[in-house]
Amino acid sequence: MHAINSLKRVKAALVLAAVLFTAGVAGAATTVDPNGDLNGPRDVATVSITTECTLGQSATLTVYIFQSVGRLINIGIGTAAFTCSGGSDVSTVVVSAIPGLKFKPGPATVLVHTETDDAGTITKSDSGAKVNLHP
Repeated sequence: MHAINSLKRVKAALVLAAVLFTAGVAGAATTVDPNGDLNGPRDVATVSITTECTLGQSATLTVYIFQSVGRLINIGIGTAAFTCSGGSDVSTVVVSAIPGLKFKPGPATVLVHTETDDAGTITKSDSGAKVNLHP
């Protein structure tokens, strides 16, 4: 029985190593400002995102906001594209609520999908953060 459990642990470790090996190079690092702004009708939120990437890379941020309000989940999507300066690039991303939904002041979850292109080599990464939306 001990040998079977040991074999299972070895297999699990090999699977984990394979997953980590095939995951690829990490993408650009992103940091979300913990405060976002709402427009008057509350159908648009603006968030600031700092991206660390290599000089000359083109980068695209796709930002999703999810906000639970009772039984409803408010969802918004926005994008920003830029060329990396080689340091910290700050992007202001306008995130529009799905038609018919409105954001509320307060906490929300932000998911940032980053794609960088360095001479044809595309790297993708995802990160999440909490943001507090203010009117």
